[in-house]
Amino acid sequence: MKKVKDKKEFWLLTTLFVVHFTHIFDFVIMMPLGPLLMEKLSFGPTQFASIVSVYAFSAGISSFFSSFWVDRFDRKSALIWVYLGFIFGNLLCATATSYFGLLIARIVAGAFGGVLGGITFSIVGDEIPESRRGHATGIVMSAFSVASVIGVPVGILLANKFDWHAPFYFISFISLFVMAAIKIKIYEMKGHMNPNATGVKFIQVLKYDNHRKALTLTLCLVFAGFMVIPFISPYMVANVGLKQEELAYLYFFGGGFTFLTSRYIGKLSDKFGKHKMFSIIAIASIIPIIINTNMPKMPLYWVIPLNTLFFILVSGRFVPAMSIITSSTHRELRGAFMGVNNSVQALGMGVASSIGGYLITEGANGELFGYHIVGFIACCFTIVSIFLAKRVRINA
Repeated sequence: MKKVKDKKEFWLLTTLFVVHFTHIFDFVIMMPLGPLLMEKLSFGPTQFASIVSVYAFSAGISSFFSSFWVDRFDRKSALIWVYLGFIFGNLLCATATSYFGLLIARIVAGAFGGVLGGITFSIVGDEIPESRRGHATGIVMSAFSVASVIGVPVGILLANKFDWHAPFYFISFISLFVMAAIKIKIYEMKGHMNPNATGVKFIQVLKYDNHRKALTLTLCLVFAGFMVIPFISPYMVANVGLKQEELAYLYFFGGGFTFLTSRYIGKLSDKFGKHKMFSIIAIASIIPIIINTNMPKMPLYWVIPLNTLFFILVSGRFVPAMSIITSSTHRELRGAFMGVNNSVQALGMGVASSIGGYLITEGANGELFGYHIVGFIACCFTIVSIFLAKRVRINA
């Protein structure tokens, strides 16, 4: 983060980074916990898909309604209250004792987590000039990598040492420190405020053709990723032959390399153009999608580099894409637009995960079938997203 403009911007991006880290950690920890949850709570891949998708559906609905009110308030105040709800949702996950209890807890966590993502990227769009927005987006989105490198291995270690509740207690604990950082380092942001902003802004968001194109791009990209992502861990254990504790290595190396590459991709997007970089990375991402969804049994030392390539390219394409989407609107509509976009993104995750869950079946010996079909569909959506991205215009 050494090339950000000044200390004020540095601390803003650092704080948004740790906010996004806890949000992403809360979401991605469910993936490696999948095999353990299915064993301890006695359910199959379809029910696991429901656990993942219900979070996304809840996030989508809450994000949709947030678009009606988010621009009426200072960004800092909105962030504080939503983050408090996020902490509450994680405490519910930490104390859940059944499949149904966890399902309800994920609904609550998703409701606040969905709005949290929209506010985070609204702040990036409002406060960072377009010429540096790719780099700034890369910084905030590299939280996914850190969540994978540090959060997921720690979460798996805690789950194996104690039980599956432990990672959620851990997230709740570190979130208290993040809340302190929000109160101290985030400054008031009122330039976007409109006390009368209600459904009118939502109508304005959908009125513009460029917004509709950007929202379609979001939906397409989500399907290109989240039909595959939730089932990586169960597939690696059931079909490739990895042990539950070995999943930590996949996230450690995959996230570690992505932490470096996501920032570099952000810089390249600013230098050579966001549309161009997105097209290049999206095309390249098709290769690891095909490999990882057709992977036979093989040793860990082969799985790690192949899975790392998946991490780098599939998550890397979101950096220029998010910069394009964030820049497709204007400041006065950005909060409402990002709320709608986050809603589309979350609902898309829910639908994609559910479809993936129904296409993937479990055999008598525990192996999963149909993952290659899911991968093929994801590749098709990736190709469509390349053409869609070229049609989205950058405004500010």
